[in-house]
Amino acid sequence: DAVGRHDTVGGACSKESNTLRYGHHTWSQHACVDNFLAEGARHGLGKRDLVSNVNWYMNVPVEKDGTLGIVDGIS
Repeated sequence: DAVGRHDTVGGACSKESNTLRYGHHTWSQHACVDNFLAEGARHGLGKRDLVSNVNWYMNVPVEKDGTLGIVDGIS
């Protein structure tokens, strides 16, 4: 691909990451993790069964101090 940025570290979006990125007013909204857990529960799966995912075209740089940046995509 021409973008070359795909996140394999940050995982699925959560209420916490959405609050950081979009503001506190998003706290009550479902996030990716919630959706995966709700669907998995229908099949007897729980949080321990949730595996890492790839966020295609997501730009999550690792900063010099080791923290993850959540920045706009470059695609």
